[in-house]
Amino acid sequence: MTMMTGTVEAVSTKEVTTKFGVKPTFSFKVNNTWIKAGFKDPKVSAGDIIDFDGITGTYGIETKQVNITGKAAP
Repeated sequence: MTMMTGTVEAVSTKEVTTKFGVKPTFSFKVNNTWIKAGFKDPKVSAGDIIDFDGITGTYGIETKQVNITGKAAP
């Protein structure tokens, strides 16, 4: 696990079909890299300054915890 810091460039959701039905998955882009947040909404917006635990997983860099250290200008 590596603590990473950066500014959110983009946020994306994708619907996937699970055995429990259709569920959204969440990703965000930091430092030109897409970070997967899984089924938990990280509640970040483009422009937010964040730090998070980056773990290299099956689908690229994944995170379980995101801390917003600065909000995007309104």
